[in-house]
Amino acid sequence: MFLPTVRDGQGDSQYQFDGSELEWLTAWAQRHGAVGGVREHMADRARTYSRALIPLGAIDLSSRHYPDLEILYRAADALTSD
Repeated sequence: MFLPTVRDGQGDSQYQFDGSELEWLTAWAQRHGAVGGVREHMADRARTYSRALIPLGAIDLSSRHYPDLEILYRAADALTSD
């Protein structure tokens, strides 16, 4: 589960994955049978990470689908933040 924090400038201030990084991440997840999930900070309107990762198979963990973050904490095997 990836839970990035919000930053001033939103989309422009967040890390921009390049194509080779996205390919590597997709291949790694497939090799290990892993599925990622992305939940942007509630104040982040750019949704930079969701737009990059959800098309590759990551699950949309937004509050629209999962209003209670605590349930996601309990279900996730790992948490990555910045």
